[in-house]
Amino acid sequence: MQTQRLSHRTSECHVSYEKITPTARLHDERVVMIHGAAHTSACYLRTPDGRPSWAYDFAQKGYEVFVPDWPGCGQSDPIALELHDGARIVAGLASLLEEIGGGVILVTHSMAGPYGWKLAELCNSIITRVIAVAPGPMGNIQEHSKILHESSDELTIRFLGNELTLDRAAPFSYSDAGAREKMIGDRSQHFPREYASEYLASLHPIAPQLMHERCNVRGSQLRVDDFRALSKIKFAVITGTDDLDHPPELDQQIVTYLLSHGISADFIDLGSRGIVGNGHMLMLEKNSSAIASIMLEWLHNTL
Repeated sequence: MQTQRLSHRTSECHVSYEKITPTARLHDERVVMIHGAAHTSACYLRTPDGRPSWAYDFAQKGYEVFVPDWPGCGQSDPIALELHDGARIVAGLASLLEEIGGGVILVTHSMAGPYGWKLAELCNSIITRVIAVAPGPMGNIQEHSKILHESSDELTIRFLGNELTLDRAAPFSYSDAGAREKMIGDRSQHFPREYASEYLASLHPIAPQLMHERCNVRGSQLRVDDFRALSKIKFAVITGTDDLDHPPELDQQIVTYLLSHGISADFIDLGSRGIVGNGHMLMLEKNSSAIASIMLEWLHNTL
C-alpha cells in the first residue's frame, strides 16, 4: 500500500490531498472522503489512539482512496475569510473529482454533508454512490436558525437547541467544553478518551460564512436545485446511536426526502445493526473498523 500527498490547483483555489493506493486494486471505482468542520483529511487517516482510520480500511479492501483537505483548510492553501464559503469549497472539490475521473464513491461527514449533496448534483456523471455519515442536510429541508440578537459585528442564534454567538468577520472556534459535548459526546462509549486533549488541540477554526451556512442563517445553506441529476446515484446515510446533534430520526428525514424524489437511498442505523454507543466522530472511535465494514457491505450490496 502506498500513501502520497498530492496537490490539485485551479485558478481560484488549491486542494491538497492524500492518495492511498492499495497493494492490489480490486475495484474500478475510487473512494473520495470529505472531512467535516474543524477537521482535516487527517481524521480519515489516523485515529487519536494511533490506529489506521477509514481510508486504510477501504484501501485494504482494494479501493484507491483520495482524502482531500477542503480548499482553505488543512494543507490546502488559505482562502481569504470573506471568500471562504461552501460554493468555493464545492467548486474546488468538483474540480478534483473531474481530475480523478471515472466512478467515484463519495464519503462525507457532518458539515461536508451539504457539500456532498451539491457535488452529487454537479458531478453526477462521475459520482456513482454517496455515503453520508452523520451529515448536515441540504438547505432544501434544513430549518433556519432562530436569530436571537444581531449587531454589525456578531449574531446570536439558536441552532439545534443550542445558543451560539457567531462573529461576522472572525472564524468560529469551539470551546473545549463545546467540542467535548459535540464531537466526543458524553454518552459515547467508543471514543478513546485518554487522547481527548490531543484530539481537541487538533481542531481548527471555522470560517464565518461556513458556520453561517451550516446553521442555515437566513437560508444560506447549500441547496440541491435539480434532483433529477441525482437519479442515477445511490445514497446511504449512516448514524450512530449517541450523537448529540444527529439522532437517528433526524438523519432519517434526509433519506425520506431523497426517496420522495424517486432517488435510491438507504438509512443505516447502527443501533439496528447491534452497534451502540457511538457519538459523532465515527471514524475516530474504537470500533471504527467495524463501522467501515458495514459501509463496505453496503457498497457490495449496491453494485
